[in-house]
Amino acid sequence: MDNILTNSSVAENIYKILTRKDFRNGPLPDGIRKDLVIKNIQEKVNRNLPIKFLQFWGGSKNINLPIQEADLCEEATLNQLARMNAEIKKVYQPGLFFHIVPGDERVQIANKIPKDRTDKYVKSLATLADRYSGLFKVTPVSVLYAKKDFYKCFDNTKKELTEKIKLTVNFEKLVKGARNNLMMSDKNSEEDVNRQCSEAALNYSLVRATEEKVEIFEEFEDYIRSYFVKHIPFYQQIKLNFGDIGKTKPNLERSLFFYTGKKGNITQPWQAIGINDGTNIIFASQTKLDRYKL
Repeated sequence: MDNILTNSSVAENIYKILTRKDFRNGPLPDGIRKDLVIKNIQEKVNRNLPIKFLQFWGGSKNINLPIQEADLCEEATLNQLARMNAEIKKVYQPGLFFHIVPGDERVQIANKIPKDRTDKYVKSLATLADRYSGLFKVTPVSVLYAKKDFYKCFDNTKKELTEKIKLTVNFEKLVKGARNNLMMSDKNSEEDVNRQCSEAALNYSLVRATEEKVEIFEEFEDYIRSYFVKHIPFYQQIKLNFGDIGKTKPNLERSLFFYTGKKGNITQPWQAIGINDGTNIIFASQTKLDRYKL
């Protein structure tokens, strides 16, 4: 009985660290999400295993940035996760483990990003991640696609969900967000821009819905999902494929959301160029490039 109580106390302490204000992006988890995360942590503590995360990551640097490889933004983000691991190790020695899955083939499909660009990014990210003594492992999503019949399922999803996705409540927001991830020419008309953004948002939605339907993340079933946003991306679009969202592998509801380079930083590392100002790493996104004359 004492051992059970001790393990429960350790699990609670781990959860409190993971959801501390200096690490947590967004509101505290509640309801089923909190219960699922704590249960997963408890299971790992009972077996003295690392708490494992499936960390979602971009497939390339933003196409509008003048660099293609991981830089100070990615390093600062890995350092932030490493700081969180150091805090966890003070109460639980096995610590954390992050399996990072960059969406290389995902952005090739949705955003028409050239393969050589995603290859450079993934390779540079993996090289950087190797410096952290086994805390991180990088596996691009293309490797997971190859293990499943992804494209057959993608074609079926396209037929079944295209019109339904266009009717989801957040689709217009996705269309607006897509504009930041496409390279636009001054020659593009507004009509052209809107069409490309709508197509990109739809394709990205279809890709994410297909990934979950074909269970490309099945091998990470006992992991906690983690993101650098405040809400589960494409939740509504993924849900169209599932009567019970809990059937996703790993459970889509078992998710946590983290800051990137430091407390309060929400810019994703692949969306910016890192600038060292002597005390901090500034995440200079495409809208800030002129300010820093990059």
